[in-house]
Amino acid sequence: MKKLFKNKVLSSLLAIVVVLSIFFGVLNAVRTKSTWAENICRIVFTPVQEGAYKLSSSVSSFFGSFGDKDKLQEEIEKLKQENSILKQQVDKNNLFKTENEELRRILTLKNAYPELEYQAAEVVGRNPSEWLSIMTIDKGTAAGIDVNDVVVSADKMLVGKITDVGSNWAKVTLVTDPSNSIGSMILRSGEMGVISGERLSDGSSVCKLLYLSKNADIVVGDSVETSGLGGVYPKGITIGRVTEIKADLQSISQYAVVETGADIENIKKVLVVTNDFSVVETVEPEITEE
Repeated sequence: MKKLFKNKVLSSLLAIVVVLSIFFGVLNAVRTKSTWAENICRIVFTPVQEGAYKLSSSVSSFFGSFGDKDKLQEEIEKLKQENSILKQQVDKNNLFKTENEELRRILTLKNAYPELEYQAAEVVGRNPSEWLSIMTIDKGTAAGIDVNDVVVSADKMLVGKITDVGSNWAKVTLVTDPSNSIGSMILRSGEMGVISGERLSDGSSVCKLLYLSKNADIVVGDSVETSGLGGVYPKGITIGRVTEIKADLQSISQYAVVETGADIENIKKVLVVTNDFSVVETVEPEITEE
């Protein structure tokens, strides 16, 4: 009975609130001045109405922030994808630029030495454990290439020689390989020695000009070329420049560390000379910048 009474009271109060809301709404539509009764009701109901409005605004903002966060994340992902595409394009452009520069140097070399017979080839294979010893190129006997042909860079710097060949491939033993014994000389003074590669403990390799006398006329910066002795490498191919001069263990002779002129570690294109290199003058062609 009490429960029924309470429900009736609540229902009645709710009905009164609804009626008063409608009443005040009508009054607002036809009058601009409020009565004392309206003021009292508004004093009571305004804080409730204000609290309800703030609560609904907070809830709306809370759920809206999730939508903004999702949009922001989508924009970030989109920008990441665009950045990746642009980076790939820059890498391709740099590769094309490098290849164009190599081709331009090859053309300049051909124009400077029209008597030079060669085959342009591309490096297609290198073993990480023999990176500075052996590489494979994409030309072979079908292109007129044979064992012991000299391999140079586009600017006529010694790269190595052909040591194995197939119909459409060939292996190049690089100038930095320890098996090499290349007759060499200092261009400035004519001092003679032998270039050989040496593998260092960190996996890198250097070239050494060996068998120099203790009083040999050699200084840092001297240019080193093939001497023509030994019958494989013709005279006049630039090998590199002297970077260090050191005495041997017994101090009865000395040797020089030589930095190769060709970028042996990163070279991508080479020239295989298929005729006698000695017919080519030893003057370096001038590479002009466009």
